[in-house]
Amino acid sequence: ASERDPARARRLAAPHDLPVVDDFTRLPEVDLAFVTTAIEDHEAAVSALLPRARHLFVEKPLAVSAARATALAEQLAGRSCFSGFYLRTDPALQLLRQRARDGAIGNLSHLSLTAGHPGLLEGWLSDWPAHLDERRMGYGAFGDLAVHLLDFSAWLCGEALTVTHSRLDRDPRWPLDHGGEALLQAGALPIHLRASATLRGPRLAIRLDGSEGSLELCAGRLELHDAEGHRR
Repeated sequence: ASERDPARARRLAAPHDLPVVDDFTRLPEVDLAFVTTAIEDHEAAVSALLPRARHLFVEKPLAVSAARATALAEQLAGRSCFSGFYLRTDPALQLLRQRARDGAIGNLSHLSLTAGHPGLLEGWLSDWPAHLDERRMGYGAFGDLAVHLLDFSAWLCGEALTVTHSRLDRDPRWPLDHGGEALLQAGALPIHLRASATLRGPRLAIRLDGSEGSLELCAGRLELHDAEGHRR
């Protein structure tokens, strides 16, 4: 039920012998429902599924604006619901967060995060037309990727984030931005985010500096550098 193009929906469903419906209210009662529609359609899907699903997975972000996301969050309050912030589930990042909170690198002084993929360069991101439609998604490539870094930063720091600067990268080949960067604050901690859908190389890199060392994750490898320069 998550694809507006009926022919494409049938093409996706056929190998798995799945039914295709074009009306959320026709969905059956289920134990678990995944809402992976374009962000603009989240409210309609969630409203139809709330009486039909015991548990909900709703892709990030909840809605195309902060006001609409707040309203939808109020509907979901008290329900079994998880959003698509998968960085929280990564064992290396869970360990990075725990080490930082345990004081392994002293007082935190700077956080830098980079995420991305070459989806626009290689064409596969364009297979989902909503990703190139700001009305349906609420953002371009930067928002699509940086929202994960925002969530991880808030989860790591346990404080509200304040944006002090942001910049989008644009190219006439694509209707929306293909990346960007932002500077934020979590209390006194400065945070730098960089995200791009034209990125080559490792898709996620995170560095957390402190008064007694640093923690760094790149290409799936987590390293701790202590005050004496030793690495493990």
